[in-house]
Amino acid sequence: MLQITPPHRAPGPAGPASPRSPAHILSLAFDLPEAVQYIAHLRRTALCFLEGMGISRDDANDVELLLGELATNAVRHARGGSYHVDLEFFEDRAVVTVTDNGIGFEKENLPPPGARPFDILHSEGEARIGGFGLPLVHSIADTVDITPNSPHGTVVRAEKRFR
Repeated sequence: MLQITPPHRAPGPAGPASPRSPAHILSLAFDLPEAVQYIAHLRRTALCFLEGMGISRDDANDVELLLGELATNAVRHARGGSYHVDLEFFEDRAVVTVTDNGIGFEKENLPPPGARPFDILHSEGEARIGGFGLPLVHSIADTVDITPNSPHGTVVRAEKRFR
């Protein structure tokens, strides 16, 4: 399911103002199955909206990368069957929120932000493969919040301010 919410207007004859910020431009919401093939479509859709809004190519690429990494994590690790994506576009920033109903994870087991695969070794002495999506998200986003989605799953919210 794709849901698009247009910008909300100031109070007037049509009724009261929306509780959203006046700088809110557009919201997109997706309910997707845990299948890798949808991630590329999700990324392209977000990129089209960002470019259509006149966002710089660098900022649009950053938001697309955030979205791709968070969706990939939900597909590869959540094991909940499906996940939900909210994209909120404002005049000065984008907010990507991915919510899954999977098994969750321990933040303590993640590599630190900025870590590279050859910096962290498995107990066998081999370079770690995978697990660097969230550190990458932390390095690109201005804020990242990770919270449990009770009773199962995780909510990851990343905010990127435009340059």
